[in-house]
Amino acid sequence: MKIVPNAQQTNFNNFIILYPPVPKQTNLDDCGVFFMKCIELWHYEADLWNYFSQEDISINRMKYANDLFSPVN
Repeated sequence: MKIVPNAQQTNFNNFIILYPPVPKQTNLDDCGVFFMKCIELWHYEADLWNYFSQEDISINRMKYANDLFSPVN
């Protein structure tokens, strides 16, 4: 059964895997905050190394918590 009639099958083996330049976490606890910050700042060809680092994560964690739990006016 084809979902799209006459569609050619995509060969994903021909795709190139790219890893964006992002800061690396140095522990096992901050992956969610790193992910949220990367998604917040990402744009095509962004070099996120220049935007934040491990040292910024505790401040970003507090910012996200405040944004989530502060009442909206």
